[in-house]
Order: sequence, then structure tokens, then C-alpha cells
Amino acid sequence: SVMNNVIGMPGALNGMSEVVVMEPRTFEEMPQAIRALRERKSVVLNLTIMDPDQAQRAVDFVAGGTYALDGHQERIGESIFLFTPSCVQVRTQAGVVNEMPQTQPRPRVGTSGSQVWQPEQVQMMQ
Repeated sequence: SVMNNVIGMPGALNGMSEVVVMEPRTFEEMPQAIRALRERKSVVLNLTIMDPDQAQRAVDFVAGGTYALDGHQERIGESIFLFTPSCVQVRTQAGVVNEMPQTQPRPRVGTSGSQVWQPEQVQMMQ
């Protein structure tokens, strides 16, 4: 018999890509966003109902996971972000976003441009 080297793509049903829209209330919901990205689904993360500090922590977490998976991120509104797996091409008015640059600025939650980033102590989840 002929060996089949077609690899299934989770999240790609009949060639259609899937988008998961999340409006989390707590940081504990963030691993769901990473799971969706690992399944090659795009994630729209609406953080408008979260506490601003928790929202910043959430976007940092998902941005880190997206980067580790070679995905892309785009801020699409006030406290609303798009995270896509590497198989999805993102177009903006400025052009195509092909990859996340190494020196990409940290995504910002909120309207104040005067916030100063302070390094936070990282705790390992067990």
C-alpha cells in the first residue's frame, strides 16, 4: 500500500479557519486562548471587562504564548487584540504582517500612554 503523508490540521475544517472570540473575566481563562492557537485557531481577545492590571497580565501571557508558537498579534481596538497561529496571514491597512519582530513593543491595555512598564516578578504555575 502507498504510505499516506497527509497530516491533519486541527482547527481547519474543510479548509475553513476558525476564530475564537473570548471576553474573559479572569486570568485563569487565558490558557484556553493558547490551546486555541495550538489548534491553529485565531483568537480575538476582548479584555474590556477585565480589571486593567489583570488585562495587562492576560495580554502579556497570550502574547508570549503566541510568540512561542511563531504566531502573530495585532491590536485591533481599545483592549481588543487579535492573536493568530503561524498559518494565518494578517493584513492591515499598512500591509501584511508576516512575522512578529524580535523587538516588538509590549501590547498595551488601556488608553493612557503615560504608563511606565515596571518589571514584574514571574511566578511559575504548578
